[in-house]
Amino acid sequence: ILFFLEGGPSHIDLWDMKPQAPVEVRGDFRPVATNVPGVDLCEHLPLLAQQMDKICLLRSMTHHMPVHGPACSEIYSGREYFGPPVTDQARPEDWPSLSSLITRFGQQRRGLPNSVVLPWYTQFVGQDRRIAGQTGGRMGEEFNPFLVEGNPNDKEFRVQGLSLPAEVTSARFERRQHLRNQLETLDRNRFVGIEKTELVETNYQTALSMLEDARVGRAFELQRESPKMRERYGKSRIGQSLLLARRLVETGVSLVGVNWDDDHKDDKVSPHWDTHVENFPKLKDRLCPPFDRALSAFVADLADRGLLETTLVVAVG
Repeated sequence: ILFFLEGGPSHIDLWDMKPQAPVEVRGDFRPVATNVPGVDLCEHLPLLAQQMDKICLLRSMTHHMPVHGPACSEIYSGREYFGPPVTDQARPEDWPSLSSLITRFGQQRRGLPNSVVLPWYTQFVGQDRRIAGQTGGRMGEEFNPFLVEGNPNDKEFRVQGLSLPAEVTSARFERRQHLRNQLETLDRNRFVGIEKTELVETNYQTALSMLEDARVGRAFELQRESPKMRERYGKSRIGQSLLLARRLVETGVSLVGVNWDDDHKDDKVSPHWDTHVENFPKLKDRLCPPFDRALSAFVADLADRGLLETTLVVAVG
């Protein structure tokens, strides 16, 4: 699970507090003890503090990229940005994301996409393209991960592509499959523009399996979770996204990318975790509560189900 906290969560106000430093350095918040002796967190992360025995806290990770978009690209792709840092937006020559690499090279499980991203591709307010490094990039858009877009907290939330359109009956769908199979038995060289590739066939079979395999469809149905479990994660967009990520990993999806999402999209100067202004009130009232609740529930839930033994969870900004 790659949980990307879009922006830069304030390091010395959350993970590496300096309570003995001068007031202009240490900030407004107080540290709180965790369940690991000698390790403190911000007072506004009390639930996460009680899960610290399951978490490796990395306080030394850094980079030298001064521009937001290329910095995001380096996280999404695991590679240094390829060009001058003059734009935040995606380009065709972007390095492919980790999710796209898994889509292309991961072990195929019938009925499941290799990698899933939810609940959106991150994008800056006022820009017409997504942030760099999230898709297939120079490999090609055909290697994009399976995007689950929307708010999983909505009552009407549905994943597109997991059910037939209303006008396509089961019988009509079967006839379409039969017609496709008939075409494939013909000599494709007789038809201009028809070319079968391994990737196209793999994507087709995955889509078909997702339609036919009820188990796959159920993995995306959050309503199958008890109200108590959904409440445990918090009824925030990000809380329910992490709950959906747990269901997908449990079903067998290799990599799930969860991009932080909230109602901060109206703020062009300081969106999401980029708290350039009003740092302390935004962290205290808007960011820490849903993050603390969702991630602490997610880690505990994985542990309760025995999934932490086989699942790497990375939360990073």
